This record gives sequence, C-alpha cells and structure tokens, in this order.
Amino acid sequence: MTLPNIITVSGLPACGKSTIARLLAKKYGYRYLHAGYFFRAIAKEKKMTLEEFEILCLREPKYDIEIDKKMVRFVKTHKKVIYDGHISGWMCRLNKVASYKLWIKVPKYVRAKRYSGREKIARSKALSFINHREKFLKKRYKKLYNIDYYDQSVYDLIVGGKPLPPVIIKNIGQALKTLTN
Repeated sequence: MTLPNIITVSGLPACGKSTIARLLAKKYGYRYLHAGYFFRAIAKEKKMTLEEFEILCLREPKYDIEIDKKMVRFVKTHKKVIYDGHISGWMCRLNKVASYKLWIKVPKYVRAKRYSGREKIARSKALSFINHREKFLKKRYKKLYNIDYYDQSVYDLIVGGKPLPPVIIKNIGQALKTLTN
C-alpha cells in the first residue's frame, strides 16, 4: 500500500488532532511534525501564557509567519510526514504542497471534556478556553491568510464525532486504503 507522502491533520482546539497525528505517524512509520510545539516554545521563551502569546501574534504576525514557513519548508523537503496543525491542510494548499488533508471534527462538549481532563480544570473553564482559542484563531488566520478557519472545503476526509482516537485511526486507515487500491 503506497500512502500519500504528506498527511495533514487539522481541527478545532482540543479535538484530539495531536493524539491522532502521533498515532498515525507511529502506525505508518511517518515523521511527526507539530506546529503547536513551535508556537508553545516561542511563548515559553517569551515567558508568556498561550493566551498572551496569541494576543501578541494578532499584533505582530511575524511569529505565525515564521512558524508556518518553517513547517512548509519541512514538508517540501521531507518524505512521509504527518503535519499536525490547526491549518496544516490550508498551508499545504496555499503553498501548493501535495498532501492528503484530514479534518478532525469533534463536538464542542466532547472537546471541553477532553481538555478539562487533560488540564485538570473544570469543564466550564475548559469550554471558556476553547471558545477563546477559536475566536483568536479565527481572527489570526483571517488576518494572515484570508482563511475562514471553519471552512473545511480543502480537506479530503472529515472524520470524528465521539469515537475514541483508535476508532478514528481505523476509519482513517480504511479511507487511506481506498486511495491506494
């Protein structure tokens, strides 16, 4: 079975995209590229919370642009990469990088439950954080790339719902199989 060289995994905050991307990378022997890692590293370097750094990025887009260029350069020069990022599918499309684009779609209440468990915070606080992140991500991507963050038209496969990541991985595997037959 010959798989696409680049597979992107995108979705809204706390949808499980990083978990799914890591599982796919492990299952298929791909490299794992996580845009959020670089974003969080810069925030930490600047001694800022994620929320504070997002606000800075709205004023100073150079950080987002730097990270996005780094990600695109990597996928253009490497084979067998799982590219995990909120808009990784869009970045490949805008930069004409051939890829198979996945969108992980999970209801907000499930995302809040996941996030509250992971961060050990109240579900109401998790929901507030998710709403805040979505609002800022929508503004940032519209301003930077004129992308509607909620537009899923560029994605080849939309998977999700309420199943656990192993079930989602199985569904993605079945879809990838149909590509190679």
